Amino acid sequence: MGCVPTKTSGTNHDSSHCGVYSWGTGFDGQLGTGKAKNMLSPTRIKCLDDYVITALAVGQAHSMALIDGDVWTWGRGTFGQLGTSPTTTEGAVAEPLDDDEEQVAPQIPSQSTPQRIPPSFGERVSLIAAGANHSMAVAGSTLYTWGNGEHGQLGHGDTQTKYSPTAVKGSNKYNPITQIVTATDHNWLLTGTGRVYSWGCGTHGQLGQGGKTNVLRPTPVDGLDNPKIIAAGVTHSVALCTSSTGKNNRVFQCGKSLSGSVTSMVELEMFTDKNIQLVAAAGTHTVALTADWRMVSWGLENADDGYGRSTQSTPFGFFRWIDLPQAFLSPVTAQQTRLQSAKPQGTHSVPYSVDQSKDSKNSDQLDSDCDKIASLYTTRNSHLALTGSGTILRWEETVFGVVPVTVVPGKPVALLASGDHTLCYVAKYKQPARDYSTYNSGAELVAEDLDEFDV
Repeated sequence: MGCVPTKTSGTNHDSSHCGVYSWGTGFDGQLGTGKAKNMLSPTRIKCLDDYVITALAVGQAHSMALIDGDVWTWGRGTFGQLGTSPTTTEGAVAEPLDDDEEQVAPQIPSQSTPQRIPPSFGERVSLIAAGANHSMAVAGSTLYTWGNGEHGQLGHGDTQTKYSPTAVKGSNKYNPITQIVTATDHNWLLTGTGRVYSWGCGTHGQLGQGGKTNVLRPTPVDGLDNPKIIAAGVTHSVALCTSSTGKNNRVFQCGKSLSGSVTSMVELEMFTDKNIQLVAAAGTHTVALTADWRMVSWGLENADDGYGRSTQSTPFGFFRWIDLPQAFLSPVTAQQTRLQSAKPQGTHSVPYSVDQSKDSKNSDQLDSDCDKIASLYTTRNSHLALTGSGTILRWEETVFGVVPVTVVPGKPVALLASGDHTLCYVAKYKQPARDYSTYNSGAELVAEDLDEFDV
């Protein structure tokens, strides 16, 4: 089933309409607007207007949405990451291969509008995640993967590419799966009992299993007590483990380091007493946010970037603390804002709103509705966060100031997923958003937290 325009998508459509919006890199159709082009400002994916979205995820050049237990995908399909049962060059449906058969890649075009993956899961899907060129989903107690498998990142015990969702054998033993995390070519999952598993590319030790080889099936990772959040970059992985008080949370990391590779999870003790609540990773760097609005960033590229980095160092790169200026978080009205476009960070650019009122009565205090960050995303020097009240905030390490992103004036953002491109879902709440615990490239929302869809 492809995505078709709805009755509300015509020229008389109300500009304040809730729905899914996208911006950033779009050359492979990953923005879902029907056009293969970049967008510097939020653009509504009109054909999703009539749907309630419960999860979003972004890969390198493809996107995913969870709608009523079904998975919808769009963007680049070269490696089968869209999961839509492609045809071969002869027009026949691609069939599973025996172990001794050579795989011939079918011709798969990009898809510039969302399409529903044909029923493949047997049960309603509850979690989705998007890697660089592969995808994952959890349905019931089973993990499904598809797309590029050359490093074993699909977890099927081989390096074949899968062009439709394929169940990972034995994954029901992980039940319940509470988090799935994708990086470029490796993955992590966290169970409800606190067990952690990793698999895929391990050439820099980023799997935390004591070696530097690829792992073809989900394999337990030791040394993590009470893990809360897992984040993964290209060549490293990070875990935030909670304490009984929540104030002395511990940060662990493995992967590429200043001196080579760290192949097992090691604690970064310099952050133990900092009350860190969230972590995010991308490329070769990591950011973390404390409960009192301080951000720390570290990574391999931080050593010599010309922006006054501290000489303090972790095994994984120099780090720098930033006190987020709360004066920039005052409430912003439609009359006080104008939409601008930020300078691109790599291939990712984020539009934002700027408070034009220097005499704002609230300019010196934090908006009480924005006092909790529910999710955190990062590129190298640019960061996005979603507050519990549904406000997107943006800041850069090299520019002082935090500014809110305006998507639809007066409407809260329920979901955010960001990488080289960004997706968000604007909807009405029955109540303020809870901490939805989003990780790396995806976001989930339970349907009970949404009011009647505002059309």
